[in-house]
Amino acid sequence: MNNEQDFNFQEESIDIKALLFQALAFWKLFVITIAISLVSAYMFNKYADPVYEANAKVLIMTDNQNINPFDAGSFWKQPVNIENEMAILKSFDLTRNAIKTLNWKVSYYRYGQIRENQMFSSNPFTVIIDTTHLQAIGRKFDVVILSDKKFLLKMLPFEDAKLYDYNSIEYKDKLGSSPNGIEKEYNFGEKITTDAFSFTLKYNRQYNDDRNFYFYLNSYQ
Repeated sequence: MNNEQDFNFQEESIDIKALLFQALAFWKLFVITIAISLVSAYMFNKYADPVYEANAKVLIMTDNQNINPFDAGSFWKQPVNIENEMAILKSFDLTRNAIKTLNWKVSYYRYGQIRENQMFSSNPFTVIIDTTHLQAIGRKFDVVILSDKKFLLKMLPFEDAKLYDYNSIEYKDKLGSSPNGIEKEYNFGEKITTDAFSFTLKYNRQYNDDRNFYFYLNSYQ
């Protein structure tokens, strides 16, 4: 009986060694797979859009001034309509006030060598909107930076676009068109004005080796 168990054990050991030798024969494949995984993880972290999360705790008080918020029994004295309070936190006014603190008028994007992504900081240029002029909203403006002095601006033709007033923060009944579009070189700091828009591009800094960008003019709504 013992001899049979020893034989089985030796046979099992031989099988494990054989599997190890077979696996080692493909060691190059393992190295390549690990290298591809590391490069993929690096590229994802480099070019993926960042995702931010914020958390907050809110103490909801009632109109009863005699309630002690640090007394656990005080919360049973007067009911609080949690659903109403949640509706207030999600209200349009709260969202509108949050947007006021952001640069909501212009959205910047870069083409990049791998993928396109939105830019929130370190923009190579800034769009300065002429708020005295009505603007066509939602049009894509391509910008090719030629130097720290010049850039190429491109935009597709469009007809009868409703124009937006940044002073009153509302659309006007007036319509604007750009039947020929734009493909022209401009100087940074030069005012670009047509019937449908008016703005100036200010050069900030070089953004890596990228030279191809685009932006949109946004409405407050």
